[in-house]
Formats: sequence, C-alpha cells, structure tokens
Amino acid sequence: MPPLMTKLVDLNFRSEVPVFDSNVALGRRHDRRVPGATPDDLLTEMDRFDIERALVYCQHAVTFDAGEGNRMLLEMLGGHRDRLIPQFAFNPAYDNLETFVKSTSDADVRSVRIAPVQHKYPLRSWVAGEFIAWAAGLERPRELPQEPTPVWVSAFDVDPSHLADLLETVPALKIVLCEPHYTQIPWIVPLLRARPNLYVELSRAVIGDAIPRLIEAAGHSRVLHGSWWPEGSLAAQLYALNRCGLDEEQLSAICAGNLEGLLR
Repeated sequence: MPPLMTKLVDLNFRSEVPVFDSNVALGRRHDRRVPGATPDDLLTEMDRFDIERALVYCQHAVTFDAGEGNRMLLEMLGGHRDRLIPQFAFNPAYDNLETFVKSTSDADVRSVRIAPVQHKYPLRSWVAGEFIAWAAGLERPRELPQEPTPVWVSAFDVDPSHLADLLETVPALKIVLCEPHYTQIPWIVPLLRARPNLYVELSRAVIGDAIPRLIEAAGHSRVLHGSWWPEGSLAAQLYALNRCGLDEEQLSAICAGNLEGLLR
C-alpha cells in the first residue's frame, strides 16, 4: 500500500459519537444465503466497532411473509432487546391492519417497514390508504398514542412520483427512504428539499459527495446513519460519516439522535 494511503485510512476506527444503526436485517432469506443471520452474528460485529444499538427487521418479513417474519423476529431477539430494537414489516395488500396494530402495541414496536415492489402492490391510497392513515396518526384507537409511526422503505421499492404525491397529500406521515443509490440521487435530492416529512438513510450513498449533498438538501435533522447489514458493512459508511467534516452536534444527530427522535 502506498505511504499516502496508510496515513489516510484509520485501521482502528471507532465512531466519535454513540451509534444507533437505523437499517439492519436479521434471519435467513428464502431465496439465497446471507453472510450474517443471527443476533449473535450481529452483536459480534457491533462490538467490533463499539456500535451501541441497531434497529432490526426480519429478512423473511420483507422477502416472503410479513406477519410470519415479524413473529420470527421477536423469537430471534429474545433477551437482546436492550441493543436490538425490533421493526415490523407490513403488507397493506395482504395483512390485516387491526391485527398488525395490536401486534405492534403488544411488542412496543415503534417503526414499520414496507416493501411495495417485493410485496407486489403500488404505494397508492386505494391499496394502502388505511395503513397510511394509521401510520400518520390520523386514525388510531383511543387507547393508543396518536403520534405518527415512521415508515421505512427502500428507494428501490418506490415509484418517485407515487412517493412524492403521498408525502404531499399526507404531511403528517414520516417516511425514511433507505438504501439510496447514486443513480437515484437526481430525484432524491429535490424530493428531500420539497417534502419536509421525508427522511433519508445513508447506507448506499457512496459517491464522493453524497453525504454532504443529502445533508444540504434535508438538513442534518432528517438524515440517519444506517449500514444495510448484512448486505453492507456495519462500519464502512460510518467511517465516511465520521470523516466528512461534521461538527459534534450534527454527527451525534445523524448517528443516533434523529433515529431516537423518530422512535419517540
């Protein structure tokens, strides 16, 4: 390795602030192997980089069956819920909303992931209207909190026009756009500027100026650190985030505080 590279790369990297990863999956997929599947696999990697907590969903819930995957997730987490925070998946075209709402309340789950493309439905009100109203806090049983429940969705799983319309029509809804690829930056940046209820997660924003561009568009309060583990490394994007010139307040918000705020 050239001498210059050894000076630029910190092989003993640790984040300068506490970290709460906003995009982690557990469990096996039905269609292929994954490099890490169990809570022990994940916690071992988290300990390598002093990552305190992670928001986790079940692979099976997104790639195959949401309800079954959510039950599998709670079984996997066991006694690890101090560090691994569950996120449920929901399929509004198939799952019963009342049953789902009760399951989130019983398990104290405070965020939801949807997968329109993988679950074969368009993100439109005639399919997902009741779910959208619930997630936005507009229609809830009296005994449940009326605050919005934030919704995670992959940038590969939405039509940009459908997403823009939804964010404009339901301003109380909070959506976290995950895994933004460099080919999607041309529509994500203006959408972040136009819709204050859209947040963005950083795991696949890997072009040189992606992090500054997304922060400039959304402000640091709507940007979340995430790794996309096990598809991505827990520390690769975290390293870039810690090295892009942010002050401690901005870095703390992106690495943990913004996610804590969304989860109440």
